Amino acid sequence: MRVYARFADDLSTFPRGERLRVVVDLDRNGKFSALYHLMLGRLARAINRGPASTNINTLKKWVKLKRGWFDLVDVQHPTLGTMQAIDYKSTAFAKMGEEEFHRFAVDTCDLIRAELAPWVSQSPEWAEIAGIIATIAPEDAA
Repeated sequence: MRVYARFADDLSTFPRGERLRVVVDLDRNGKFSALYHLMLGRLARAINRGPASTNINTLKKWVKLKRGWFDLVDVQHPTLGTMQAIDYKSTAFAKMGEEEFHRFAVDTCDLIRAELAPWVSQSPEWAEIAGIIATIAPEDAA
């Protein structure tokens, strides 16, 4: 079984031969996720051509804020008492279905172009970004 790198360290703490209970679920669609992150990379590059600078993780957080894809949680500050912090919701397949993920991907592109960096639609990356969005559609899930 192939282990994602982000889980390899966690699993390395178990002795070889240790019995583990594993829950297996089918991924939403690995292709969609890969294309979404490719699109974010292209968007970041297009944004960075203008007067701003960003990266994939910052773009994801910004879109989650704009869409309300977060919870406010109470945290205790040692001197100020109870404060609220943002807990971003996951877009992982266990938390978001195909159609909702597609809407999130389209919203990402639309919000960034409309509110954050309107110059991206004039960038050399825009045609590829639009093409990626067209292929991250629920009807293409086969």
